[in-house]
Amino acid sequence: MSKYEAKLHVLFFAELIVFICKGSQSVNLPPWITSVFEPEYYVPAKHPTHFVLQCKAKNGIINYQWFKNNVKLQTNHRVVVSEQSGDITFHNLTKEDFGVYYCVAENKHGSSVSSFVKILEAALPGFSGNAHGNITCKIFHHCKIPCSNQPSCHPINECTYLWNSGEGTKNTVKTNENVIIDSKGDLHFLSINRSYESLNLSCGVWNAILMRFVKGTPYTVKIDDNNDTVTSKAIWKNNPKARIGENATFQCIFSGRCKALILMK
Repeated sequence: MSKYEAKLHVLFFAELIVFICKGSQSVNLPPWITSVFEPEYYVPAKHPTHFVLQCKAKNGIINYQWFKNNVKLQTNHRVVVSEQSGDITFHNLTKEDFGVYYCVAENKHGSSVSSFVKILEAALPGFSGNAHGNITCKIFHHCKIPCSNQPSCHPINECTYLWNSGEGTKNTVKTNENVIIDSKGDLHFLSINRSYESLNLSCGVWNAILMRFVKGTPYTVKIDDNNDTVTSKAIWKNNPKARIGENATFQCIFSGRCKALILMK
């Protein structure tokens, strides 16, 4: 075999590999779904704008279907399913639309199924109960004010605890080395002094998706002057959980005037 013939053989096999790897995908294989969905989408009930999920695939002429809780969806006055584009569009989304969805892409060689997608409600109801509370704290000691009767806020990673002083929501309690809000929303004064006496302090929750803030029951702080010996002690820790590759925050709080030496193991 001459060098020229050898080069022709090499060129032939190279083109054959390219055909197998690329061309055959569009010739005799089912669709390949290219859309990447989040596992969960949190949407307010009665969503003011359209909510759209787009299912896209490659390989030939493709028809699309959408399923909710394993039932095929048909276009109606609120939900539009496009078999040509793969889009599903919700107009005025309601609680009836929350559930588990997936897309099926089909061509003449078969079909493929997308990953499952949950559409869930972004919610923040009001606090339950409205009785005014009183908290008595020893001066220069640790003082904890609970965030009582708090609502269930979803999704949790879009929810933030805030504390307010006095009427309204303008005077936000600022955290510092002596004032801490733990991961359950409780407010901690690590060494309380008289500047906080007689203040009305209220816990609140902010939902970033809903752009909504709700405020809870106020507590009035009273200071006890019985100043016995104060020692640093652990008063709070959480047990964070996170997916692999994501961030997690470990919170450990100590009380008292003296700063404790904290070692993480």
